Amino acid sequence: MILLVFIFKSIFIAIAGGILYLVYNFFRYRLLQSGKLSTKLDSQINKYYIIALIFISAAFTYRGYFPPDNFYFKEFEFVTLTKIPSSAEIVKKTSSYPDFHGDYCSSSLIELSKEDYSKLYNDLSLGKNLQKTDKILNTDEFDKVLRRDKRDLIIQSYQRIIPGKIGNYNYISFLSDGKSIIINRSKI
Repeated sequence: MILLVFIFKSIFIAIAGGILYLVYNFFRYRLLQSGKLSTKLDSQINKYYIIALIFISAAFTYRGYFPPDNFYFKEFEFVTLTKIPSSAEIVKKTSSYPDFHGDYCSSSLIELSKEDYSKLYNDLSLGKNLQKTDKILNTDEFDKVLRRDKRDLIIQSYQRIIPGKIGNYNYISFLSDGKSIIINRSKI
């Protein structure tokens, strides 16, 4: 699957790079004719340009499969409608690769300080933006973050329901250790 995504990204970047190269080619021809650009330097530019396009394709593919922590912090803020506490540390994380419609699922196990955990728990239980829920969306991503046999560690879950949006599942679950939460977001 990663190879297939890399190939599609490479094709897209090759097309964009080809268009950019056509613009460069206009100037390249004039520079070669005037002697301001040697054929050796022109050959090196072409070689490094192709290497750069391959590197960009690989970087985009890698970032799509392995998003940085900042991605999961934004998921936290989207689900809870609150800022991420400064004590937050991501323990486990996983995300599916977005399909052609932009649909994906992400889950992260985040540890907070005891104080931030208690404050978040109290704020969400008193707030009106999220609803208590007993159901857990069964996804591979959620299972990678918290195994099925460990689900009894969940003491409370909340779901953010967005009016008019069907297929968006935004969950936060609080674990019994008093410091761990799970953020699960599925956009389908």
